[in-house]
Amino acid sequence: MEDRQQNKIDTLRAISDVRRGPAAEELSAAPLLNPWRLEYFQSLRIHGRCEDHPFIDDPFVTTSPLIDFDPDAGWARTRSRWYRIGPDWQTDPEESPEEMAEAVRTLRAQLAQQMDFLEAGLTPPEA
Repeated sequence: MEDRQQNKIDTLRAISDVRRGPAAEELSAAPLLNPWRLEYFQSLRIHGRCEDHPFIDDPFVTTSPLIDFDPDAGWARTRSRWYRIGPDWQTDPEESPEEMAEAVRTLRAQLAQQMDFLEAGLTPPEA
């Protein structure tokens, strides 16, 4: 139960971070994912080649659950941290670009719903 509570706290913190947007110093210190792709493993995540991760030495990582991202601005926010995301992204060979776009729309809708709960002073559904 303690892990679920911590996950909820981390998710709420990440949502708050997304709402204000990444600060320049946060992004400059963030690990870089390039190339990268969206994956679904219990939740939407990013998988890619990673540089400068503070805890993982492996060159490839799969992130914690994705909260939001802006490929055009070059950032992603997961439950645990900010990432810089490079321009080289890939689609899953089994997913069409339309499916990828739908996943992004779904993610953004979920984020908006969680923000609505927070603004109302309520706890969002389990993310």
